[in-house]
Amino acid sequence: MDGATNMEIYGKQAPEKFRVPDKSFPSFYLPSIKSIFKRLKLPHNLPLQLKAAEDYYDINCKLTINLRNKMVRGGINYKHRETYLNFVRQIIGPKGFDTKVMEEIFSGSYGVGSNAGAWLVALEGYSQTKALKLSLPVMEFIRNRAESDLAFLESSKSNGIGKKDDHAQYEWMAAFVSKNTLVDNDVIKKAVETHSKTISPGDYSSFKKSDWLNVLRFNLSFEADFYLSAIAIYDLAIHSYYFGRLRKANQPYFLEISEKYSKIKIVRNLFEGLLDILRRQNTSQANKPLAWNSLAQYIETSDPHNLMNKWRRGKELPSSYLFSSFIDKLDFPEDEVEKFIIKQYMQISIALDSLVSEWASTGKKILNELEQQSIQVNQEELDDLIREVINGLEKYYEAFSCQNSKK
Repeated sequence: MDGATNMEIYGKQAPEKFRVPDKSFPSFYLPSIKSIFKRLKLPHNLPLQLKAAEDYYDINCKLTINLRNKMVRGGINYKHRETYLNFVRQIIGPKGFDTKVMEEIFSGSYGVGSNAGAWLVALEGYSQTKALKLSLPVMEFIRNRAESDLAFLESSKSNGIGKKDDHAQYEWMAAFVSKNTLVDNDVIKKAVETHSKTISPGDYSSFKKSDWLNVLRFNLSFEADFYLSAIAIYDLAIHSYYFGRLRKANQPYFLEISEKYSKIKIVRNLFEGLLDILRRQNTSQANKPLAWNSLAQYIETSDPHNLMNKWRRGKELPSSYLFSSFIDKLDFPEDEVEKFIIKQYMQISIALDSLVSEWASTGKKILNELEQQSIQVNQEELDDLIREVINGLEKYYEAFSCQNSKK
């Protein structure tokens, strides 16, 4: 059942227009689906997703570009709505979406300022396709995250938290973070103690250097929690699914990438960490890691050395096609499974690099403001703090490994 197919929908006279909401809210705990898809270089809005689905399934959506844009903005009429739902049915089966349920999910989510609605609807649709088994643990994680985000915001609203003073609101949020994330309790405690020094909302005049570092460490750790959780869960799923097909090293592969970035300062970003691993896995005739110039020769371009330098600095990112052709020429990865996994880690590296880049950009502005207050936090301290947060990935592997062993 895809909901009512005529004008009676949601138990009352239906609105004249059919819309697929595209609203996002700022959130560390549950980032918007649009922001995550952007980081992963995936189609991040409905028009782009419809085009991608058409290409993948070789099915014509039969909606013009203008109508696709209208479906997100002002809405489309119910004749075009049926065209859209028929396209959905061809992809996920005759059941399609229950539009009444979809409307209720979006309405409840938007009412409390949560991104959960878009995630839950997307997950429901994806679960009806031939979803990769590798994706199922991550889907479960995001679904649980969405439900707890909704519950927290609904509880905050019913308890009138928004009407309480700033310190009470911060402590309420910190208690939730402590219970529902892997952010270190010591980091949370210091952030709460620091925040208690504020005289009024936004007044940080009493903050010292250590206070600012406490707040920055908490904010970065809180925002990173979603990403590091999803990465660890996905990487563990990969190792479980393809057990025995990867390198013999016991250490999960992406954890090795993150540790290169976190602990070796000449590794400027996570994608460079991945490239360095590929360089070391593909040895020269002297049985030594390939030189960077030698690795660059495998890139199909007129100036491979220059492009490799841009990749390493994060100034330019490879397309999926170019990266695939690059690794196809290497001795490692050897088979299709390994190549598939390396491509996943390319996407993950680039996504996490985009988050780190945002932190660095925001942090630079904060450092400039602090300098005007005669508080000296230098760039190296900020960089070290960012690497420290990313280095926390190991505890996520440990936590989710324990969860898996109990199932």
